[in-house]
Amino acid sequence: MLLSHERKTIIIISGFAVAIAIIIFAIVLPTINYIQKINNETETLRQYLERRYENAKRMNNSLQEVNQIKETVTRYNQHLFFAGDELTLITELENLATRHQVEQKIDNTNLDKMAGRQVKINLTVNGEYKNILNYIADLHTNNYFLNITSLNWSLASGQNQKINNTQLRIELILYVNE
Repeated sequence: MLLSHERKTIIIISGFAVAIAIIIFAIVLPTINYIQKINNETETLRQYLERRYENAKRMNNSLQEVNQIKETVTRYNQHLFFAGDELTLITELENLATRHQVEQKIDNTNLDKMAGRQVKINLTVNGEYKNILNYIADLHTNNYFLNITSLNWSLASGQNQKINNTQLRIELILYVNE
């Protein structure tokens, strides 16, 4: 059977078309699908690595902040009142009164009992008004963290008091670091 030249050409072209179709379906399409799968996995991996990097960066920043906080906290020790520092506190209060030329009397305190985490101190301060103001200013800048809960001003009374003397009653709370 002799085929015409046109038929031979059509058969050859059809054969090539079938071979190309087989190559496309057997090789090219699976390769394209594989490349897309790799792209998706690569994108997922990139996002995962970015999250890990951000977490590592945050952890590093947190560690630096913790170190800064530790340094700051160690500086606070000089401002904290520790049980057993009662004499130092009383001495500082007396020196403060002497420095400002006022008369100070510790009326009531629970320094000896130290109930809980705070100490309450009641003071009566007599002296000139401006000296008492300076006393309060220095008390406010004292090394210890003192919380003034009450101030009561009045003119000093009594037979030994000068005319322009003032009396101040102060209630303080001092927090104890155990």
